[in-house]
Amino acid sequence: MNTDYTKGKWLIGLNNEITDDSAAQNEIATVERWDQRPWVSNANLKLIAAAPEMYEALLLARMFVGNQLVNLKGDGNEFTSIKEIIDIVIDKATNG
Repeated sequence: MNTDYTKGKWLIGLNNEITDDSAAQNEIATVERWDQRPWVSNANLKLIAAAPEMYEALLLARMFVGNQLVNLKGDGNEFTSIKEIIDIVIDKATNG
């Protein structure tokens, strides 16, 4: 599992950039500001800045989740393992 991402807390800068929390505040990403829909840009910034914490939470959830099945479509016909869902997302984040 590849975990070569910038560790630590990610911060939102004044110019729509995501930086690490080091003294140098190294830039990780920049989000384009949409003038017509600034709330979307703000939501994207918050989502990206939370990525390291979400990744760690996902790994923790994967360790402790049982073998529950969920019906994602809500029709009662197709059930998916929560572990499988988490594994797909972890793989997408680390190998995709």
